Amino acid sequence: MLLRIGDLWREQGLESRAADEELLCEDLAISRDTCDLVKAGSSFDEGCFMLPLHEHAGHRENTHSYCVRVALPNGKLLVVPCMELIRFYFGSSSELLNRLFVPPLQRENLYTGITIDRRNRMTLQLADRIPRASAEDIARIAGSRLAWRAAAMIGTSCVSAAQARQDIYPQTLFPFEGTTTLRAAGKWLSRGDDPKGTFLVYQLLSCSHPFPFKSLQFRVTGAKKARSSGMAPETPPPEAASTARKAQEPSKISLEEHDPSSQLAPATMPMRGNRRFVDLENKWVFADKTIAGKTPRASASSGEPISEHAIGEPGSTKRIREAQIVEGDNEVPDPPAFLEHAVKALSTLDNASVRVLTASRDDGWSVPVPLIADEDGVLDEHLLVPQDMRRLKRVAAFAVSSKEASTLFMVHEASPAISFAVPLEDKSDEAIQRAIQAATGAFIAVQNGTDYHVVALEHTLANAPDELRSWISMQLNHAAIAYLR
Repeated sequence: MLLRIGDLWREQGLESRAADEELLCEDLAISRDTCDLVKAGSSFDEGCFMLPLHEHAGHRENTHSYCVRVALPNGKLLVVPCMELIRFYFGSSSELLNRLFVPPLQRENLYTGITIDRRNRMTLQLADRIPRASAEDIARIAGSRLAWRAAAMIGTSCVSAAQARQDIYPQTLFPFEGTTTLRAAGKWLSRGDDPKGTFLVYQLLSCSHPFPFKSLQFRVTGAKKARSSGMAPETPPPEAASTARKAQEPSKISLEEHDPSSQLAPATMPMRGNRRFVDLENKWVFADKTIAGKTPRASASSGEPISEHAIGEPGSTKRIREAQIVEGDNEVPDPPAFLEHAVKALSTLDNASVRVLTASRDDGWSVPVPLIADEDGVLDEHLLVPQDMRRLKRVAAFAVSSKEASTLFMVHEASPAISFAVPLEDKSDEAIQRAIQAATGAFIAVQNGTDYHVVALEHTLANAPDELRSWISMQLNHAAIAYLR
């Protein structure tokens, strides 16, 4: 369990959690005119404190900590501690937080490559050790000057306080300006004669302000590279080491001084939570992953299991396994119901590799279907789930490759699911999105019973894994023949 503002802990145990009130702020304006960076112990001109101690004594020892005070349209105030802003907007992983608190903030510490096309579709290469859970947060920082300013402010404010020999309390601001709908949990405090004049936020729950991209595809850099300072001289590369270590000859054993914890396989500790940003619900945010073939396991040093964990890079003289806290579950989830048969078929293909191209944060496999509307701007009803007309159906895309050719295999959510395939010659992100767009148009036509023809685009209603596997193999053969032509 993680610490939360408003919790009371005693002897490493949660003793009580405040019965928070919820506040929904619709069309809230975030700007320099409505927001002020203030200390928790600040007071108003009339002499009363922003956070009265007799109503909220939890900040008594931290009156110099910083908050962002937002003026609400009805004359009331919203007060958000800066640490809660940091947690909510940048707290998707301990690795990201660690880098934000170590100034100066440099782009290569967050991402090593970024492209944004004319349609505002972003492709992001995350920096080494940055987990996929932080992709959206880093994309916001990379794509917005205001978000970068808010992120950089965290570390620089700590350094400034240290140089001035003051208590170190981080500062930040909202990573955007404009309107948003905020949902927060906290407590109403009095202000003058108004018993509910100030709402102190304990926990931000959701924010609707849009991200600076229409879609995001990200790539995670491989496993952490060994650092020269932490490796013993002439240490063989991991791939050359045998998984079953053999005893060395006594004459070859040497005593070397290096960090023993650096050889332990890192652990990931998932932190579950609700979706914070509603803007991402119908946007494509995805990576790719392999589902066919065996993945080699990381080997760890021999000896007794290591139960201790520590956040950050290895650097102690004790055998401690490096741990990283990330939002959500790092394990690959089971495919959604409409994909179960397709995944079974793909996982049993012979002499072919399969990559999921739409591995999203929602279910790990699929993304919302592209929006296709008529001349009046009305979405086609076949794009919406019948039981919930507010939710878009989903689509999954797979790159199926043999030695001879590759096929783009797409599965649209329906009952039964409808699958499409097209030879995959151009593997660029834009080409794949165009193919998914075309397949979605064909998906609508199939359900309407109308003709919709795209060159080389085939579809099937087959649902049994064996039938699907045969159909996919046939499409691979067709792609190989087309390639030879």
